[in-house]
Amino acid sequence: MSMRTKHLATMALLISLILPTACSTEDTSTAEQTAVRFYKEVWVNGNDKAAKSMLAEPKKTQELHKPMQQVKNEATQNPAIWVVKSPTDHQMGTRTILIYRPSDKRDYKVRLYKTQGTWKVISFQQNFDPKEGGYASFEAYQRLSSEYPDLKWKKIDNP
Repeated sequence: MSMRTKHLATMALLISLILPTACSTEDTSTAEQTAVRFYKEVWVNGNDKAAKSMLAEPKKTQELHKPMQQVKNEATQNPAIWVVKSPTDHQMGTRTILIYRPSDKRDYKVRLYKTQGTWKVISFQQNFDPKEGGYASFEAYQRLSSEYPDLKWKKIDNP
């Protein structure tokens, strides 16, 4: 094997390893933007029409009623949030974005999948519900911060 062939083979191998990683970061960013937009429409604005347009299955619109009712019953505010891709999410083509709102210590989870180049919401939940005994998920900020100390949460002011 000539030196040139070895060099080309090495370059091809490096490109095949680097390219998917770069694309994955961009994918997560777009999924993150969709999750933040969905969070804002559901848990800040209470805008069911905008939220419905982001759902993968329009049949799931009835699941929007409970969070929308909460927004109507609470004073609407738009405090800073912290966002991260779930460290326990390992499925191809889907992303689970976790959102923590430090102002009231509430956690939110938005699960998305990519279809026809667009990220759509397949499930969502607020992980803190005082009526159901507090934290309703293992993916709460408090737990993840201690179990994954290197996890980098991104702060978003006025989402």
